[in-house]
Amino acid sequence: MVKINKAVGYLLGLLLTLIIYFIGQLLFFINAEKVTGKICEIRQLVRAGRYGGRYEFFYVCFTTKENMPNKANAGSNFKYDYGDTVTLFYKKGNPSKVRINEFSALWLMHIWPYVILFGVIMAAVTATWYGTKYAVISRNPCSIKLRNS
Repeated sequence: MVKINKAVGYLLGLLLTLIIYFIGQLLFFINAEKVTGKICEIRQLVRAGRYGGRYEFFYVCFTTKENMPNKANAGSNFKYDYGDTVTLFYKKGNPSKVRINEFSALWLMHIWPYVILFGVIMAAVTATWYGTKYAVISRNPCSIKLRNS
């Protein structure tokens, strides 16, 4: 049996998450078409409170390769104005799945499920690492000691 320390486990978890992320990105780009469209609508949402702020949701109008007009939500908080021409990618079978050809839209906006996956993998690594130890709890709740098994 190969023993892996905690740091190597975390690095392997990060590597696994990145591999899954890049496979997902690759599958999107394999099944995507590149077209030009225009920003045809900008919806604004203003939220008050602790996590409030002003959010802008951008909609693009474009014609698919099959000459079908389409309007889709492209994301939020870009630096575009109404009527700006943008290059975008859409999924062949589902033109409502669009990404503007910009670094943040292509690589960062769709990363959140993978961040959650990374957290689950790190929790599993931590649980496995702590599984090699056991806790000795005394009557004094402030003195918890870990001992190697």
